[in-house]
Amino acid sequence: MTLAGNIFFGIITVLMVIAVVLQFFIVGELDESCPDSNLTTAPTIAGLTLAVSFVTNGLWLFAKKKGLTLVRRTSLLAWVVLVLSGIAAAGATLGQIQLYDTVCPAMESETDFNTAQYISIVLLIISVAAPHYRKKEATVALASQESLVGQPITLDRPSGANLLVKPLVFV
Repeated sequence: MTLAGNIFFGIITVLMVIAVVLQFFIVGELDESCPDSNLTTAPTIAGLTLAVSFVTNGLWLFAKKKGLTLVRRTSLLAWVVLVLSGIAAAGATLGQIQLYDTVCPAMESETDFNTAQYISIVLLIISVAAPHYRKKEATVALASQESLVGQPITLDRPSGANLLVKPLVFV
C-alpha cells in the first residue's frame, strides 16, 4: 500500500476511534448524572460492537495477507455485522437522548448529548463509506500482464486435444 493509502486508512481509523470514544463518554456521563436509570445499554452496545470491529478488521487484514480465504470472508462478515449493529445502537442512543429529561429529570450534566451523538454518527458514516469510495490499487504487476498480451495460451482438454486461445486482457 502506498503512503497516501496508509495515511487515508489512518485517518479513517482515527474517525472510528473518536466515534467509539464518544459512545463510552456518553456512558460515563450517564452513569455519573443519572446512575439509577438504565440509559447506558444502547451507547454501551454501540461502543463495544464498534470496538470489537477493530479486531475483526485486523483479522481480515491478516487473513488477506496470508491468503486465508475462509478466514478473510468470515472476518469480513463479522465486521459488517458488528459495524451495522454499532451504527444501529448509535441511532438508538440518539433516539433515547430525546427522552433523558423525562426519564431522569434531576440529570445535571453540561454535556450536549445530541451534539456528541450526531458527531459520532457522522464520523461512523464517513469511516464506513469513505473506504468504499476510494479507488482500489492494482494487485497484479503490469509488467507480467504486458508480457502476456497477444500470446496464445493452450488449454488442456479432457480428450487430450489442445485448443489455442488468446488470453483475456482487462483494461
